[in-house]
Amino acid sequence: AVLKLDADRLIPSVAVEARLVIRVQAKTAMLDGRRLNLTDQPFALLLALARAAGQHAGFVPLRDLEAAVYGNALQPESRPVRDVVRVLKDRMAQSQPAETAAAVRDLIANRPPASYRLVLTASEIAISP
Repeated sequence: AVLKLDADRLIPSVAVEARLVIRVQAKTAMLDGRRLNLTDQPFALLLALARAAGQHAGFVPLRDLEAAVYGNALQPESRPVRDVVRVLKDRMAQSQPAETAAAVRDLIANRPPASYRLVLTASEIAISP
């Protein structure tokens, strides 16, 4: 059997390159093609924010972020989630050239009193197992 492709029925696709690439099992993340040096808690925070992108304006309540970062463990008083957010912002900025570091820090937005979001669209994020 010979298969024929009807070019008139093809829908052109728009390739959007992901700015943020997360590999869950490898616990690695890349932003704008540069690897982020993340420990477990900042990685868990980034993953939670990335998964929420495009849902309900992308804002994640603090209690949900605490669950993602700390799991069932009690939150240590010495390191609240806002400190993990700061560390994540710092690591994101450190991965980039100096002229874009400030803009990269702004990729995590806060909505008082207690929620955060990643300022990327779902199409700019690729999460793989």
